[in-house]
Amino acid sequence: MRSSPDVCFEVDALENMGNWKSVIAWGTFEEIDNDYNRNLAIQKLSKRKFPAIVSKTVQFSPQWPFLPNNLQDIKGIFFRIRLYEKSGHYEKSDVQTLNIL
Repeated sequence: MRSSPDVCFEVDALENMGNWKSVIAWGTFEEIDNDYNRNLAIQKLSKRKFPAIVSKTVQFSPQWPFLPNNLQDIKGIFFRIRLYEKSGHYEKSDVQTLNIL
């Protein structure tokens, strides 16, 4: 993304085939490379609500869900995407699904 910062991504929420939401967003990748903004990003990310059990890829420090004393101990690349366009679709149905075994 450093060499080609124009990005696009999609987020889907699927309850069932009759109830779903989908958003596609376009934006520009920006790496957060100064300590002040990186620490702000880490603090903001640490305040997100997660399920009680999450995969290791979501845990950005071994102390998760707590932050280490030194935020520089958290490794990895932090970035943001400045959105300039988004589009979405959804379907909402009151039809009940059948549980067939």
